[in-house]
Amino acid sequence: MSPSVALTILNWIAILILFLAVGALLREVRMLRALVVREVSYSSAGPDLVLGATVTDGADRVVLASDTGCPLCGAVTARLAELADAAGIRPVLLTYEDVEQWPEAVRQEFDVVSDRDEWQKIAHLSPPVLMAVRADGRVVDLTLPVDVGSAERQFDLVRKKILHREGSAS
Repeated sequence: MSPSVALTILNWIAILILFLAVGALLREVRMLRALVVREVSYSSAGPDLVLGATVTDGADRVVLASDTGCPLCGAVTARLAELADAAGIRPVLLTYEDVEQWPEAVRQEFDVVSDRDEWQKIAHLSPPVLMAVRADGRVVDLTLPVDVGSAERQFDLVRKKILHREGSAS
């Protein structure tokens, strides 16, 4: 075999290997893209949690479970009070503490519910806990904000779930 034929065969083998490598790379990119843009609500089962009538008061509600001893809870509560006021909704603040332990400004923006039995249902989670709760008490969305920015985004999503339900019920 002449050197030019051997070189041509090696070139074609290299081209074929590169073609297969590019194909594999494109496949991985497509899989990553599908993973990134997938609908988050389908990634796991919804929460299996039902809160009592003392929390919902017979209406679909945004519920924030929080306590006064948690610095993140205080920051999230203050920011969600501003967002709720701007959105024209009145969320519920679920706590195990006495209502009077919360500042007056918080009590003006939230319906503060002090219920140890209901708190026990979520006590295994680290507060703050932000939930969309149907009128029957069924929790349809549950998130754990890690900072004020994530709480804002999660509040917006939870609020839209509640508003979407109210709009479709009319």
